[in-house]
Amino acid sequence: MRLLILLSILVLASCSARPLTEGETAFANQINEGSLDVDRIRLVDGAILGEVTYTRQKRPRLACRERIFPEPKIETVTVSPAAFVLFNRVYFAQDWYLSDYLPDYDEQMYLMEAMLFAHEMAHIWQWQNRDKTGYPHCGPPTSIS
Repeated sequence: MRLLILLSILVLASCSARPLTEGETAFANQINEGSLDVDRIRLVDGAILGEVTYTRQKRPRLACRERIFPEPKIETVTVSPAAFVLFNRVYFAQDWYLSDYLPDYDEQMYLMEAMLFAHEMAHIWQWQNRDKTGYPHCGPPTSIS
């Protein structure tokens, strides 16, 4: 089991990654008020992420996430994460990876892409500020200021 985990980490580390584009950098700095070290962030194409199928009640159509896509007709859904963060890297599933999530920022942006990018930047912020957030620990933050 340990060997499998070690091999998985090595495979992930070997993936090619790119820095943020100019628009992504500007957006990340704006939404995080400059509290991100954007030079350390890398985006990786092709994370192997599995699917899970389960039954759940329909979510209320209140948030953007539920309003972007058509409402499910049945309660059985199949979902897969679009990305995950490990340290300062965002690993995107191949179907969700783009060469630029905010190509025309700050003139315009695409809602789904901007929301996904912002969500992943929140996880990067949690990692970079782990002394305050306690991320990725399960316990309370180590310090609050």
